[in-house]
Amino acid sequence: DRTRASLKATLEKQRTKLEKETRRLAEADEKLNTFLREGGAETEDEYRMRVAQADERARLLGVIQNAESTIRRISGDERYAEFMIALEKYDPLSMEVQREEKEEMVADIEESIGSINQEIGQLNAAKKQIEEDHNLPLLLSQQAALVEELQSVSRQWAVYTVASHLLNQAVSTFERERQPQIVREAQSFFSRFTGGRYTRIITPLDGGEIYVEEADGTHKTLTQLSRGTAEQLYLALRFGYIRDYATSSVPVPVIFDDILVNFDPARRKNACDAIADLAEICQVLYFTCHPETVRDLKEAVPGAVVMGLGR
Repeated sequence: DRTRASLKATLEKQRTKLEKETRRLAEADEKLNTFLREGGAETEDEYRMRVAQADERARLLGVIQNAESTIRRISGDERYAEFMIALEKYDPLSMEVQREEKEEMVADIEESIGSINQEIGQLNAAKKQIEEDHNLPLLLSQQAALVEELQSVSRQWAVYTVASHLLNQAVSTFERERQPQIVREAQSFFSRFTGGRYTRIITPLDGGEIYVEEADGTHKTLTQLSRGTAEQLYLALRFGYIRDYATSSVPVPVIFDDILVNFDPARRKNACDAIADLAEICQVLYFTCHPETVRDLKEAVPGAVVMGLGR
């Protein structure tokens, strides 16, 4: 009984101790849970992970601050923002290519500098040799003579150039103002045929190809004219010959055989007016099978006699 009572007392003592430790453990768990909740974690592992993340964040912030301090030291406070924008656009691959290109440019420039220095050395050596040459006074004298001769030739060239210009002006004036009477007459007719588009017919003094001048001063050769305009030019030359002959000799009748068949309506009317002018100094017989030509001629020469030819 004594042993049983002793064991019972011991058991009761241990039970009391267990309850006390259980309460302490519960309090510790409660404190731990409170601590975890304050740290934003659900478990101890999550808390440890958050602590590690916080330590890493603090380390990275330190790295960033050190980098910013370095950048500010390099760029200066005034250009810090501009420097940061440039860093954001930084492309390592592109910058490497640019670096290689700049290095090649530097190498080329250094090579050019070397070549230039070598050339300078050669020139200095040549200069020294010339200075030591006893023929230098003679060469300088020859140079002065050549310079004087060049100036004389330049003055002659200037005189010849001015003379050539004046001669060309005289030829141009003669071609413009002293053309043969037939060409002047033809020029008037040609201007009327073309409604004033072409104002002059020019026959060069050197016997070159005849050409015409437009109202804006542009020159055209015969090959540059359309077929219709070329035919009108040839007709104008014939009209000029007829008028010149009729005014200097006994007028004779003039016979035309449908010469306006290739004229457009506007130029046909102009040509009919020119024929009317010829009809004032000589008799004109005009044969045609085109009613519109008859109409234009009657308008130009109201007193014209129209005769139908039977078959």
